Amino acid sequence: MGLCRGSPGTQGRYRSGNVHVAGRIVERATGMLLPAFAQREPFGPLGIRADSVRWNFTLSSTNAATFAQLYLRPRDMLKLGVLFHQQGNWGARQVISRQWVAQSTAQLSTVGDQRYGYFWWHQWLNVTTPGGARRVDMVVATGNGGQKIYLVPSLDLVVVLTGGTTMRNGRWRPRSWRRSCCRLS
Repeated sequence: MGLCRGSPGTQGRYRSGNVHVAGRIVERATGMLLPAFAQREPFGPLGIRADSVRWNFTLSSTNAATFAQLYLRPRDMLKLGVLFHQQGNWGARQVISRQWVAQSTAQLSTVGDQRYGYFWWHQWLNVTTPGGARRVDMVVATGNGGQKIYLVPSLDLVVVLTGGTTMRNGRWRPRSWRRSCCRLS
């Protein structure tokens, strides 16, 4: 399994199985199956309908190859991005605590050469502007097949990408790109 060496919080190794472990912790803490809990908090308050979500979260060998993938429409991915961009606030309701948003998106460890939080990656781009080059920092939730939610606080921006590539029969296959973008100010 390749355990990390070093001080806690300084190194990390990404493992898809960690999603299963976190899901089981939520189930035990809430007494609810993870998809039911997610529908109650945060999907329901965001208007994400249960019939628009496909999620086979079953902790058994029957879905070992799928890593319990969650399938959301781009507009629903965007809602999750906006929720995190707004520090867990949706309308007049605090759906997720500000503390959890800050903690989960913080740079908690390093995986390879990238900073990582709780399922959020830290990336940056060098962007050329009329005033010169500028570094733009982002926090990114990334899923299989190029599914991504980018939070770009300095630009007050949330970007959703869907499509890309997927693994089928042991080979990567390209898919078309679709983009949703929302400037929040």
